[in-house]
Amino acid sequence: MDLVIERQKRYYFRDPVLRYWVAMVTRGIEVTPATPPVDLVRLIGKLDLMYQRVASELGLAKGSQVRELLCAFAGQTVDGALFGLSGKLSLPTFIRVEPYVAAGNAYELDALAEDGERWAVEVKWRNYRADYADITRFHAKALDLNARPWFIAKTGLTSSAEEYAREKGILVSTERELQALAERLGVRFAK
Repeated sequence: MDLVIERQKRYYFRDPVLRYWVAMVTRGIEVTPATPPVDLVRLIGKLDLMYQRVASELGLAKGSQVRELLCAFAGQTVDGALFGLSGKLSLPTFIRVEPYVAAGNAYELDALAEDGERWAVEVKWRNYRADYADITRFHAKALDLNARPWFIAKTGLTSSAEEYAREKGILVSTERELQALAERLGVRFAK
């Protein structure tokens, strides 16, 4: 027996127990046998929209944490693997770290950090890998600002994006490397 059926290009739960459970979990409402079937396409769209909104808010919070981490850079030498590099990396001591909005709102960055050099930082805090388009758009922003690019992708990059980052010398960190860097620098992120 199928749990989901299709009628007129719409999907519905056939099983009343499953329909009841989904309604209770997703909407917090009681469902009777007379309750109309759940439109799965609409429900999935609504849940995806809610997820994207929460993910966006988490991305903003993560951007704030990354700016805090940049402020903790003070000339330390760290393992380059935390940034997708081999060997060691000396971290600059930044005198200014702020979110950045280009003239005319052309683009935004999660952080622009400056001392004698500049670092442009973008955070993609999503549950899927950042792709080639993400990294090339970011790289263009960093080039516009004559800044060293640091791209932070929660779950990493696709293979084509990794290859591009390697070729262009873009620093790349995932959630794991970001957490290790924070621990190394003594910065505690709120969970």
